Amino acid sequence: MKLIAFSLDGHQRRIGILHDNLVYDLRDLFVALAKQRDWPVLPVFDFADFFDAPTYANFDTLQAAYELSQSQGVTTYELDRVKLLAPFAKGAKMIAIGRNYGAHARELGNELPTEPMYFAKLASCVIAPGEPIVLPPESNRVDHEGELAVVLGKRLSKPKLLDEALAAVFGYTCANDVTARDIQKAAAAKGQPWTRGKNYDTFCPIGPCIVTADSYDASAVDVRCRVNGEIKQDGNTRDFIFSVGTLLHYVSQHITLEPGDVLLTGTPEGVSPLSNGDIVEVSINGIGSLTNPVKAL
Repeated sequence: MKLIAFSLDGHQRRIGILHDNLVYDLRDLFVALAKQRDWPVLPVFDFADFFDAPTYANFDTLQAAYELSQSQGVTTYELDRVKLLAPFAKGAKMIAIGRNYGAHARELGNELPTEPMYFAKLASCVIAPGEPIVLPPESNRVDHEGELAVVLGKRLSKPKLLDEALAAVFGYTCANDVTARDIQKAAAAKGQPWTRGKNYDTFCPIGPCIVTADSYDASAVDVRCRVNGEIKQDGNTRDFIFSVGTLLHYVSQHITLEPGDVLLTGTPEGVSPLSNGDIVEVSINGIGSLTNPVKAL
């Protein structure tokens, strides 16, 4: 199942089920389902509301809501009539993985990691499909990094087993871990963290949808990034150094992950600089394409 965040008339925020280019408004569906099942009616306008309501944020409830939409008249919208927003829960945190493809580590002259390397991406750099990536004037090289992103659906803290970590996954989406490479390298040379080079405003496009984990196998999917239609990155998650389960298990030994949190799983080789006027597209089969223009300040 595909879920999206969207707005109507530029101001009404919603989440919905996307099926055959039709958007089914989940707020309306959840109200109808609550009345049918005698549940308390909770206002679910966005993914923050959704993940705060475990009664609704599960695969069985979503399936029941979709089935309800097919049996009675509910509010639907043509996909091209709504504005896509980033499928990201306000207040969630993002953890990103570095060097999870061997070829990418080698292209930057780095050794392969013996354990996952992770860093923080700040929520302030999240943008939606179609919104511009803005090049900061103090950087001479800003790279794209197309990635598979994992969205958590359950709290995860110090699991004992990989299967326990995987069971906390709600779904998957596309992300672009945009990086000011020169600033990142300068910081690393001084023994400083990568925070600045990774977290300029607009440096994390996410979308276009979340595909729920009950209907998606992310173990061997293509991760591609195109710039102006030309393929720059062409990887597959089967080439991960550390699997999704391993990453979640490792990170959650040190950082408690909450519903709605996002894990970026690393980028394949082929990163390259972006320029003013470029169009960058991250695509993952079964999820879709995340497209953003690039502009200079």
